Amino acid sequence: MDSVSYSLNFGFESWQKGETTLHGPYLVSGAKHSLADLPPLKVAGVCRWLNDSTMELVLRYIESPHSERIRCHFNDGKLSVEIKRSFNTNAPDAVVILKGEYNK
Repeated sequence: MDSVSYSLNFGFESWQKGETTLHGPYLVSGAKHSLADLPPLKVAGVCRWLNDSTMELVLRYIESPHSERIRCHFNDGKLSVEIKRSFNTNAPDAVVILKGEYNK
């Protein structure tokens, strides 16, 4: 299984600008080579606690109208991460849910 790491910056309750090679929602993402060989994308990220057990992160692609909303639900050592893209919200992969564990 391949793995890739991406660097993302989020400011707590304040937008933090940065760059990433993570390709976000994109109108022609299904096109062959649609984002190939592009320089890092300009982004801004912010995070906040929604309640005692849920953190929300928002990643906006500055040169695009699109964003990603990431909600992390912490519950008694269990972690559920829901990633929702702003584009094509009815597609089967519009929402990705990851599950794991964390140390308290």
